[in-house]
Amino acid sequence: MRTALILLSLLILSGSYSTAGESKTRNITGQIVDTETRQPLPDVSVTLDNGSFVLGTLTNSNGQFTLWKIPNSCKNLVISVDGYQSTTVSIEHIKDLKREDGTLLISLQGERQAAKQISLNEKDNEIKKD
Repeated sequence: MRTALILLSLLILSGSYSTAGESKTRNITGQIVDTETRQPLPDVSVTLDNGSFVLGTLTNSNGQFTLWKIPNSCKNLVISVDGYQSTTVSIEHIKDLKREDGTLLISLQGERQAAKQISLNEKDNEIKKD
């Protein structure tokens, strides 16, 4: 009887300990898409920086990512990839971006760069920008 009581106490204590440890971290899962086309964006950098370390990953071919065991001290999610405007999402406002399945849906706006015409004048060794 005494052995059973000790085992039960240890089980309760270990359950309390693991619950306390879980509350200090969280997982974030989501998908990054193009704002206009709604197509998934592969190889997008998704990072968290809390000042003492950086945690990050890249999206897969379907634009999906998961960050595991994120400390609650992390405040911002930084999303970036060439050809798109980088964006920072506050962890506090992530609930506003969640879909019904609990994953995030984040869209990135493509960068529009005006094409500049350059004329080369070989005779004068001169470059003119129009």
